[in-house]
Amino acid sequence: MSLRRRLPVPTPFVAPTPPTPTPRRPPPPSHDRLILLILTILSLLTRLYRLHYPRAVVFDELHFASFIAHHLRHLFAFDIHPWLGKLTLALFARLASFPTDVLDFPIATPYPTRAYLLPRLAAALFGAACIPLMYLIAREIGMHVPAATLAASFQLFDMLLLTESRLILIDSQLMCYTQLTLLCALRLWRFSHQPNDTRCVKTYFRYLLLTAVFAAAAVSVKWTAAVTPFLITVVCLFGLVFPRMPTPLSHCALAGSVALVCYVLPWWIHLRISTGSSPTATRMSDRFRTTLSGNDSLPYDPQNGVTFREKFVEMHVRQFLANRNVKTRHRWESKWYEWPLNMRGIYYYVEKADGYTDERPIVSVIYLLQNPAGAIWVFGAVALFLILLPSTLRYRNELPNKANTRRIASVGSFLFAGYVLNLLPYMLVARCSFLYHYLPALMYGQLLAALLVDGLHSRMRVVMSLIIIASLVAAFAFWSPWVYAWPIDEKGIARRQWMPRWN
Repeated sequence: MSLRRRLPVPTPFVAPTPPTPTPRRPPPPSHDRLILLILTILSLLTRLYRLHYPRAVVFDELHFASFIAHHLRHLFAFDIHPWLGKLTLALFARLASFPTDVLDFPIATPYPTRAYLLPRLAAALFGAACIPLMYLIAREIGMHVPAATLAASFQLFDMLLLTESRLILIDSQLMCYTQLTLLCALRLWRFSHQPNDTRCVKTYFRYLLLTAVFAAAAVSVKWTAAVTPFLITVVCLFGLVFPRMPTPLSHCALAGSVALVCYVLPWWIHLRISTGSSPTATRMSDRFRTTLSGNDSLPYDPQNGVTFREKFVEMHVRQFLANRNVKTRHRWESKWYEWPLNMRGIYYYVEKADGYTDERPIVSVIYLLQNPAGAIWVFGAVALFLILLPSTLRYRNELPNKANTRRIASVGSFLFAGYVLNLLPYMLVARCSFLYHYLPALMYGQLLAALLVDGLHSRMRVVMSLIIIASLVAAFAFWSPWVYAWPIDEKGIARRQWMPRWN
């Protein structure tokens, strides 16, 4: 019997069946765009409503209307603040053919034309931009939607920012540029964590430059805005809170150079268009004044060799000294420690309304005041954080939800520092100060209050946010006659004077 070797029968190749991919859980739906749209609409409505009223000079409008007239007539003007804010108002006024036949605008004097509306519109647009920016900042910090909405609502229903945004003033520009600076810095730090691919590097440097530009713009409106750029610089140099490591010195130098150029530019424009002399030019040196035409006491000599750098330095010195030497007291001034408690407001405007009689005196009033409910919540949050921070840092490893506790402590410390540092200049100087100087510090306090609410459990976070927003809306509705100058009688005014110095 012959044995035959059996060969194995080849098995046909069958491609392996690829594993069924696990369905990826879709990201939670984001309502950011819808909320931003709603906030933007509400901010525009609250700031543009009755923007035309009063058709008269209101409080500090007398200064800024005068600056506008000086700029449009190319006359030299002197002030204790930088020039970007006033140049922006002058640009809008030029578009409206603002009257330049007079340089002085006494309080309560009617404007000769409706050209005052466009500078007020400029302030209103900057003020309206602050509310969606506040929401974006809160989201960038890491807050959930309810807490971020609460942060934006603090500003939306705050009568202090609202009133400043409806008049020919520059504080809305100050707040808008400050918030843009903070937002761009937060995004800069976020992209510093990303891989070094080309797209992320471009985005990183874009936000680096934008942070520098907006920081320079904020300081170019008021020097007191330097607190936020200072905080950002400290965080970048030492790698605190937000970035994982310090920002390279070369990047800091680049940002500083860009900021310096952007800061100098408004001064160059101001000196470029200020070719004529005015009474305020007497604050400058004789050599400076000879470069201004129309000077009766000194010969006009535009070729006297005074360089832009010399003018730039002299104006800084003169403005700094003028700021320091402000000794005049003011009827409506207030101390820094009165601001958190909303103890003192400012009577901006009062006028007899239609139907006024001796038996029933009805007046239209604009009274500068914080939202009383917002002031209570913010002051309580700042005080609570200050009380709990030492214990939280000491027992942070023993507390539940360590990651959330550390986030609240670190980010809250940054916001608390911003709050205190914005008050510090007014603690150290003796010159008179006003409630609107509290605006930058208040922004940090509002973010801190929203951050503490964000640290609550999800359901409690929503409930607490709704309760606070409801209180803000109720207070806003009650005190809104003091914002929009709705006619109100003496009894209505008395019902709203909850504090002794709201007189």
